Amino acid sequence: MLSVHLICVGKLKEKFYLAACAEYQKRLGAYCKLELTELPEERLPQNPSRAQIDAALEREAAAIRGKIPQNSCLVALCVEGKPHSSEELARYVFIWQIWLGTSVSMKGNDHIRMDMLSNKLKGRGKLVLAIVANVILLLFCVFLVKYGFDLVMSMKARGNSSTALKIPMWIVYASLPFSQLVVGLRIIGQIVTSVKKLGGGSGESEIKEAEA
Repeated sequence: MLSVHLICVGKLKEKFYLAACAEYQKRLGAYCKLELTELPEERLPQNPSRAQIDAALEREAAAIRGKIPQNSCLVALCVEGKPHSSEELARYVFIWQIWLGTSVSMKGNDHIRMDMLSNKLKGRGKLVLAIVANVILLLFCVFLVKYGFDLVMSMKARGNSSTALKIPMWIVYASLPFSQLVVGLRIIGQIVTSVKKLGGGSGESEIKEAEA
């Protein structure tokens, strides 16, 4: 299970904050092992100078560094920092998931298709129709790979990045050519298999199995 060590400067005193913190710790316990460390704040005079503030921050930073576990991934959280959007990341992951899903559906022949014509054919005619349909689909995949590659290179040249996470947008758009390249390879495999069956004079039962 993932271990999360949260190191904070200052201690909670209000009961409603303590209750909220305990509730979040309880909820997160199902997903990670959460450990909370509260460090004392450095005392400052009533009207501190810039040098005194910097010295206090440095002592707090040293205390934080002393509590960081070895070989851990460090994420600094600060009120002055820029927020990271989990919604944005989820949206881009979803885009990749959709495009890669086309390859998975092609592997299992689970994609949506019209079979009115193929249902009227039998034997070798049905297999020939499947080869023709796969060739047309392969040409469309080649177009998508070429168009997607040009789009990726354009985005990379512009240096566009996402608003919150600053993810290079070419990584997001790369889902199109990459996924369709995989789909194209699967289609080529299906065409080769169908041609072998057609040339080998396979029986109708094997042809139906290839089209199932």
